[in-house]
Amino acid sequence: MHEAKIASLILQKASKQIEPYAKALRVQNIELAVGKFRNVDIESLRFAFNALRSDFSLLSEAVLDITEVDAHAYCAANLHEYLIDCKNNFACPFCGSGVGRVSSGQELEIRKIKLETEE
Repeated sequence: MHEAKIASLILQKASKQIEPYAKALRVQNIELAVGKFRNVDIESLRFAFNALRSDFSLLSEAVLDITEVDAHAYCAANLHEYLIDCKNNFACPFCGSGVGRVSSGQELEIRKIKLETEE
């Protein structure tokens, strides 16, 4: 279950990112983007995050908000941008050529951390 490792890394990174904010009382939520090509089970990630967050004092009540990012690519032949889909064997629906470059769907990043502060 690599989702537990991912959850741990998210918590560690968020903890490091909020260190400079001396007036932070707690983290309210963490917005995370996860690409569909990342092979992450969202519910397992959420479960692991909730199980591990109590190890981090300012993150013990944090909510993990996850946005799944669709996989898009540019085709190899004509650079059409399209939604990658196994129904079309990952081929470009416009010209039939294969994937040239994936433009989205591989994300795994913290996009925003919302803090509650003393002020």
